[in-house]
Amino acid sequence: MARTINLNPGIGASAHLIQHSGLVLTSLYFEYTHLYLIPQGQTRVRWQQADVVAHAGQLLIVNSSQTVDILNTAADNGTFSCQLLIYDPLLFSTLFCAVDPSPPAPFSGVLALSTLSKRIFT
Repeated sequence: MARTINLNPGIGASAHLIQHSGLVLTSLYFEYTHLYLIPQGQTRVRWQQADVVAHAGQLLIVNSSQTVDILNTAADNGTFSCQLLIYDPLLFSTLFCAVDPSPPAPFSGVLALSTLSKRIFT
């Protein structure tokens, strides 16, 4: 799969990132919630409270309004890749308000999920 970035105003953005070495991004501010699916390598997210590591095959969720450090590490084959989804908050607020006037309670922090149903991604 080639490197791609797709922007859709009012909906969000998606990207497929490929790196052939490690990468460190410090003090990165997340204005919107980000979802990272990590097929190769690993991503470590550090912030004041703790840190979380997502390995190949895991999904990493970074909530909005946070400043974190991101450390991407290549797999043994020398490649790191991830698929990234950033959604526009207006998309879900519009959907939730149309169905139910009370949106779900937000979570705070960073979450790594390791057991996901394949139906989510197919």
